[in-house]
Amino acid sequence: FSNTLTISQSATVTPDSGNFKVVFTKTQGTEDTNAIVPTKSVNTLTATNGTIDSTNKLTLSNLGVTFTEPGQYVEYNLYVYNAGAYIAHLNSVTYRGTKSCTPANNTVNYVDQACQSISMTVKIGSTTTYSQTTQDITGQSLNPGASTPVKIRIEYASNGVRADGPFTVSFPDVSLYYMTVSGTNEQYTPPYTLITDSSICSGHQAFQIGEENFCIMYEDSTTITGLAEKNITLSTTNPVQSDNAETLAFAADDASNTGYWWDSTNDTYASEYPLKSGDTYRYVYNSQSNLYTYVEAYKSTLTGLGANVQDARLASWEEVNAIRVANNNTMPSWMHSNNQSYWLGSASDGYYVCIVIFAGFLNSSGSYNDASNYGVRPVVTILKS
Repeated sequence: FSNTLTISQSATVTPDSGNFKVVFTKTQGTEDTNAIVPTKSVNTLTATNGTIDSTNKLTLSNLGVTFTEPGQYVEYNLYVYNAGAYIAHLNSVTYRGTKSCTPANNTVNYVDQACQSISMTVKIGSTTTYSQTTQDITGQSLNPGASTPVKIRIEYASNGVRADGPFTVSFPDVSLYYMTVSGTNEQYTPPYTLITDSSICSGHQAFQIGEENFCIMYEDSTTITGLAEKNITLSTTNPVQSDNAETLAFAADDASNTGYWWDSTNDTYASEYPLKSGDTYRYVYNSQSNLYTYVEAYKSTLTGLGANVQDARLASWEEVNAIRVANNNTMPSWMHSNNQSYWLGSASDGYYVCIVIFAGFLNSSGSYNDASNYGVRPVVTILKS
């Protein structure tokens, strides 16, 4: 005689991605976001402290030094810490763009040669140093609770060429891509690419999402904001930047011959359009504008290209004017390229909306119902990772 006892059950294991956590830290073995004070080759060098983003601890920023001659360097020493529950494997190191050097003025010579002498390297662990994008890395693993040292070195080579005036060096962001598996040929694909090319944004630093170019307006440790290089087409499904983008009125015409933001009874702005402190003109762009549908559709286009878009809107008078003032009261060419004029999101009164004219002028007198002269050029803000 015999009996067979069968256990017929199953267990479902659902791993929590939140338990995978690799972060920057100042102190080995813990999450410490205090400032990273650089080591200097010469005590008289001026250098900024590195900053670890206190929210997610994934970004190290604010690295900077003022060199006075070749042979100088600074080093930032910190750690990568595995604060999660899984073994973390370094899969790739990605330099997200190219180095660029900008002279303080057009009288500075030998900048290109001097630029080649300045480098930034990233050393992870005790032996491996990266100076360019490296993929399919093996042998760099972190057990839960473990840390590995990271050293960022910015150096002006001792045999480097000297420029005869000041210049600024901009390095690309560098991403360290950690995974739960090793040797998979997977790699980090950034949502954008930094570019400096004389044919794009008139040589101004830019970023690219797919084939869409954006002239950088400003950035911080986690986001980057740029103005579209060209106006966008008036498509509700897949608008793109184009030399042949159409024009349209800022808002629909109405019986009072004023825009939706105007209180015709009291002859002033409606209460929902307050004048913010320091503003010259009120920002009135919203979902009531004719442009809104296309800006939102463009946001969807960029999201479909892999970007994490935080905001898509029109530029304000204040931010465009601030850039103009900082450029010796002249509109920089990257803000008025391609012979296209475009709407801003600010209005100077009930009838006139601020505009940028292709010839290089910032103007506050674009008739809101003018459908023939101005197009849509969005400002977008994306996450860096």
